[in-house]
Amino acid sequence: MATKRRGSSYPPSSGLNFRPSTAEGARWESKGTKPLPERSSVLDVLLTMLLHICRKIMFFDTRKRVLGYLGCLFIISLLADVAPIPKSYFSRTDNVLNQYFVKLGWAWTLAAATPFIALTSYTICCGQQHQVIQHLSRMAVATAVWFFCTSLFAYIEVGYGRCSDKSGVSKKQCISKGLKWQTFDISGHTFILMYSALLLTEEARTIIGWERIRDLIRDEHHTRRNIDETTTNSLSGLTDNDFAFLQTRYDKVTPWVKTFFVLMTVLCIIWDLMLLATMLYFHNMGEKFLSGLIACFMWYVTYRGWFSIPNSVPGLPGDGVFRYKETKASSEPLVKKKGTTQMKVTTFMGRPLTALRNQDTDKRDNGTSQSGEYH
Repeated sequence: MATKRRGSSYPPSSGLNFRPSTAEGARWESKGTKPLPERSSVLDVLLTMLLHICRKIMFFDTRKRVLGYLGCLFIISLLADVAPIPKSYFSRTDNVLNQYFVKLGWAWTLAAATPFIALTSYTICCGQQHQVIQHLSRMAVATAVWFFCTSLFAYIEVGYGRCSDKSGVSKKQCISKGLKWQTFDISGHTFILMYSALLLTEEARTIIGWERIRDLIRDEHHTRRNIDETTTNSLSGLTDNDFAFLQTRYDKVTPWVKTFFVLMTVLCIIWDLMLLATMLYFHNMGEKFLSGLIACFMWYVTYRGWFSIPNSVPGLPGDGVFRYKETKASSEPLVKKKGTTQMKVTTFMGRPLTALRNQDTDKRDNGTSQSGEYH
């Protein structure tokens, strides 16, 4: 039987499941082939690992986080009231974290969250300033909540307390005499630490699916350059100016978005650490537990109530002029159902491995993929 010569070329209709790597093979490549994702460098992998750890910390189930906060406030604070707790560095009010972080707690929270919100909202809103201002107004609401609650706590402490000698003098005069001011002092530190931590975890959710925007941009750019393409995604409704803005802005802000996300994670860890110190060494159980309940209530009313109402202002973190967050179903490993070629794409830290993802793309480009929609 005659055989083909080694140097002969195969037409695209030969049915062979490979893509020629020579310049001649490039001639057979379909014009509409989608571009493949760029290969990851070692630095990209290390950054992915760091961000994965941060995500695990920040995006721990919020309901379990709230129950954990309240449970620890009740149990640990109660134990601290009835049993002597050994003194430590964190029992001193002049420790570094208390002096330079907790006492300036709200300022630190604003300093980390506000730039993150500004960068992300300016990108996903394609520069529409009124929407950016709406996102930033969540910080104004949160600041009003913080100011009202802490002022109320201070008013209750002063207005409903009395000096230990029952002389009727003011708190300042009582303390200046070396006496004790007896009152119900709702813990402002507990409120600030818990409310700030919950706020940071909510605002950080904008980064969920952020890397997917790069894939959306790449696919949409390819579609707009090839008029015979009919593929659509969530960027298809953008005007040319908005899409051009997104293309330019995304790559510039992404390093800063990731940096502030890491800073928010570090700050959240500090708040949790100092909350534990407050449970062990400061205030009594009733003062701390009530403060924690108020913090959880204000978080729930705003982020799970007001902000989550459809078309409400200011809206939830991540709301923009296009959708980029993957649903639970679409973020799981890709699986072809029975009746087609079954294939499972392996993921690494929540992301599909590039090699297997590219392999899947090659199969679809060569016509070997069966029916079924990829997300």
